[in-house]
Amino acid sequence: MQIGFFQLSMHDVCQEKERQIRAYVKQLPEGDFESADRESLAELVAAKFQFPDIPEFGTEAPECDEPSFTQGSNKASVAVYIPFKGDASLFGLYNSTRPRSPPPPTYLLEGSMLKRIYTIEKSRIDTLAKEVEEEIKWVQQYIVPVRNGQPLFNTQLREVAKEAVQHRISEIGENKLAASRLSQSKLQLRKRQDGAEKVIVPVHTKPLKIIPPAKSDPVLEYVLGMAEYDDILSTISSMAKVMERTPEVFAPMNEEPLRVVLLVALNGIYEGQATGETFNGHGKTDILIRREDRNVFIAECLMWKGPAYLQQKMDEQLFQYAMWRDSKLALIVFNRDGNFSHVIDKMKATVNGHPQCIKELDWKHESGARYLFRRHDDSARNFLLTAIAFDVPALPQA
Repeated sequence: MQIGFFQLSMHDVCQEKERQIRAYVKQLPEGDFESADRESLAELVAAKFQFPDIPEFGTEAPECDEPSFTQGSNKASVAVYIPFKGDASLFGLYNSTRPRSPPPPTYLLEGSMLKRIYTIEKSRIDTLAKEVEEEIKWVQQYIVPVRNGQPLFNTQLREVAKEAVQHRISEIGENKLAASRLSQSKLQLRKRQDGAEKVIVPVHTKPLKIIPPAKSDPVLEYVLGMAEYDDILSTISSMAKVMERTPEVFAPMNEEPLRVVLLVALNGIYEGQATGETFNGHGKTDILIRREDRNVFIAECLMWKGPAYLQQKMDEQLFQYAMWRDSKLALIVFNRDGNFSHVIDKMKATVNGHPQCIKELDWKHESGARYLFRRHDDSARNFLLTAIAFDVPALPQA
């Protein structure tokens, strides 16, 4: 990778970052502005776009390879390696002025070194060290204004973020006021009539509340509340019972289309806060809710194929999808092997016997159980796992 020094003006880059901040704030869900402190939110936004620490150049003594000679030439080529610390791509920035003559150097990035090939006369090869030393000092003098300008430009970006957040909050307030005034007029708002509301009848579309991050959180991380967690599982149970009672419809389906049926039902009941589809499908078997590209709720759907298959699904899929902050997971097990009571017992024993399982919790369900688990990669971090089994009989053989 080539690193060209002093190619981009910090002023121009800062203007582009300002544009990106305004665009980023515009696409944030309204719920982020309702729940977060505006100052904290502005700081979080600014932190995404601010200039990082400017790297150091020539931090230790340079090194070189053996010289390379070409037959019939009085010159030698020497590869010189100059150490640095930080993000080398930031060497491309300049503040106010950039060198014109000689032009800014270009290096090859090799690990923690910047490589440059010097061509010098054989008779002067002993002066190469001095030439490299002078070039390092020359480069460093142009890095100083970049390093001095970093905090000033970052302060400017924080102000832009504050302005963008405040403008968005004002806009949301104006939108709500306008909607309220319309609702008080003689016009009646139309109800949802796209057919999704008829998946489970009777039902009223309801918002899905997600607990916002704490003000001290360095990044936006959301948590699903217990009431919402239980409500989602209750909805899944209701839809699964529909499957149990109409085997002629659902018996031909394997686990993937059964999951899609659950997705349709869930999205017909819960209102999305930022998109039309609150619940999403990921991979082939799981259901999840996402906010800001982070998982809030994860459910793994699988067809019962015995205890070993269940544990494999838990270890290789469900627990792998779960991020460090994910605290509420679910296992949805469909049974077609008959002897449903035996399957429930085996499922519970497998989950309860998992090496990460701490204990079974007090939670009542006719074909499920809830457990407290510890993370495999952090023993100090726990999460809830609810396992529920449903009997979806296969069609009788002709």
